[in-house]
Amino acid sequence: MAAVRKIRNWSKCYKDMYDNILDQKIAHIIQCVDAPNNTLFEIIDKIRKEYPSIDPELVQIIIQGELDRHMSAPTCTCCGAKAHKKYSKKKECVTTIGTIVIQCPYYACPKCKNVHTPYEDALNLRDGKYQYDVQKIASLFGAKETFDEAAEMMNEIYRFGISADTVHKLTNQVADEISLEEITPTSQEIYKIIEDISEENYRRPVLVFSADGAMVPIRTEDKGQPHHWREAKGIRGYLLDKDKIVHLLSWHQISNVTEFRGFLAELRDKDIIPLDKIRLCFVGDGADWIWDCVKDYFPTCRQVLDYFHCSEHLHDFAKHQFVGSKKADEWIEQTKVRLFHNNASHSHARFEPVAFINLP
Repeated sequence: MAAVRKIRNWSKCYKDMYDNILDQKIAHIIQCVDAPNNTLFEIIDKIRKEYPSIDPELVQIIIQGELDRHMSAPTCTCCGAKAHKKYSKKKECVTTIGTIVIQCPYYACPKCKNVHTPYEDALNLRDGKYQYDVQKIASLFGAKETFDEAAEMMNEIYRFGISADTVHKLTNQVADEISLEEITPTSQEIYKIIEDISEENYRRPVLVFSADGAMVPIRTEDKGQPHHWREAKGIRGYLLDKDKIVHLLSWHQISNVTEFRGFLAELRDKDIIPLDKIRLCFVGDGADWIWDCVKDYFPTCRQVLDYFHCSEHLHDFAKHQFVGSKKADEWIEQTKVRLFHNNASHSHARFEPVAFINLP
């Protein structure tokens, strides 16, 4: 009996210690939640920084309680009348700390009949069950791996049960909202990089842009519409100075000529490229539409046909220029070497001279 009493005493002691820790934890989580001042994305981000592993039900109780405590019937934003509560609906929110279910009230304005969802608005909830923190993870994985592999990794780590199709949709939604300004350095950052690379050099560094495209199969989102092919264009910008290459920006996007021109126009209009600090060069595959676009927006830019796109046509040229395969093969190999070393003037062929550059 004495041993049992001793165990009970220790058990009560441990329970009191745990209750103490839990009280402190709850107080801290209330501060992290700070509803309705924080969105659900901000709440999850704060909590995950403090608690890598946490019971989502505890977070759910605190979020619900704080919203109920601080939020009252809203005033209609259209007519100013006080809205009346009509019903409540459970909103299932799948997050990176687990599934949270919020009881969300719906209000209707008696005058203009507008419907208000103050809890959903305050938490900035996404349509559907997967919330913005999940979308962030999906887009990070989806940008680096196939959607099947991204879904598999997310399910292994977070136990979501998310499908590859859902990862695809979440990733595309992020991509649709991203602007060129968000993926490029600011003009101040580019100026600083140029100053660093130009230090103690009397010549301005070369800012090289390279672009190329490839046709890719596109899955049509609209029901009943066939899949089709579109061109995905990749663009990279880097500073070149002697043997030094400094990456500045890069992106790839499915686009047509009009959209591509829009990218160049935005680069020029936002004054991202300091033309007085660099020598501008554009490396392309020789397509007329690329040269025309570049010339329209950056007329002083030097246009360069890259080595690889030029060399792939040497065989066709040699077939018509030389009689006998041996002579043609010799000329092809010699010309490739000369072009690779930027010695186009010694390539004996009946085409107009053009500048060449090797892609890094």
